[in-house]
Order: sequence, then structure tokens, then C-alpha cells
Amino acid sequence: MRKIALLLISCIATVGVYAQFSLGPVVGASLTNVSENHSSILNKDRTLPMLRYYAGIELSNRFSEKITGGLGLQYQARGFKYDLESQLEDIEWTLNYLSVIPNIEYKPLHSLGILVGASIGFKLNERLNDKDISSFYSYAKPVDIGGMLGLKYYFNENFYLNLSYFNSLVSISDTKIADVDGTPYEDKLRSLNQSLSLGVGYNFYLKK
Repeated sequence: MRKIALLLISCIATVGVYAQFSLGPVVGASLTNVSENHSSILNKDRTLPMLRYYAGIELSNRFSEKITGGLGLQYQARGFKYDLESQLEDIEWTLNYLSVIPNIEYKPLHSLGILVGASIGFKLNERLNDKDISSFYSYAKPVDIGGMLGLKYYFNENFYLNLSYFNSLVSISDTKIADVDGTPYEDKLRSLNQSLSLGVGYNFYLKK
């Protein structure tokens, strides 16, 4: 019992030594798209990626020399293009989210961090060819839940470069597909948000 108590005290003391809070802005560009299974249903139309952006803040707490926990809040502009055989021009569909991003970072090197996390995105609006359609049509569900993997490269203690990949874990749409006669296809449409992002961030340390 005494050994367990001493071990707990040692762990708390270790966390206390390394505990280091930081808060800072993040901003970057994203190549976004949706992965849909309707190519197997229709065998015609396809989605194409769009260049979008994100911006937000990140609160971090360093638990040890190599482990840091983070919580991000970001405005994320996502979207995709529809390449329709029936139209000469692509259709642009944009989805804007306010996302909460809890994550864990492991630093195998002083200048390199490996990120694993989740993202819970709350949809703000939808736009079709730059027109807000949220009031009368909804392609995407109100909430998008997904996983995130990333890398951070630190130029110094404050400034870093961030590369991350996001993929929805649950279909973002309940849209049903039917043939020209109005008969629904047996296969359900499954749409997943995907994004590859590159950005920069800056840490302001609140405690050292």
C-alpha cells in the first residue's frame, strides 16, 4: 500500500514538473472532398476535391516530456465538386463547420510531434455554387464525427507547421438515390468528408 502511495505521489510530481499550458492560433489550407459510394450505384457522376481553409485556436497541456493533450476549436470550410455528365460545368457544394478537436500528441523527437485525435463538427451552413441553400435543403447532417491523424514540425518552442488528415467515421448524408422512374436504389448513399490540411500555428505559453 505504501509503495502504491509513493508511486502515485511520484506520478503527480512528474506531471507537475512537465505541466505546461499553451494557447494559440492555427490557420491553414485544406484539400477537401467527399468519398461517396454512388459511383457503384450510378456509374456516372463523381466528386472532385476543392481547395478550402480553416482557422481556430488550440489549447494544449504538456503532461510529460513526450506527451501533450490538446483541444482545438476551428472554423472549417469543406466542400467538393460534382462532375456531372449531364452538365457542362461542375457543381460546387460547400459545407462549413465549427469543429471541436480533442487530440493527443507524442513527440519522438524534440522538433516532431505525431497527432491522433477526433473531430466533432457542427454544421453552420451549406452552399451550392456560392448560394446558401440551408433554409430549404440539407445534404449533410447537422453533426460530422470523424478521426484525425497528423504531424507537427516545430521550428522552435512557439512556431510550428501542421500536416493533418481527416476522415468522417459516420456518413454525413441521409440522401436517397432513385432511378429515372423514381424507384429507390437498394444500396444506400454513404458520404464521408475527407480533408488533407497544411497549416501553421503559434503557441503562447501560459505556464512554465
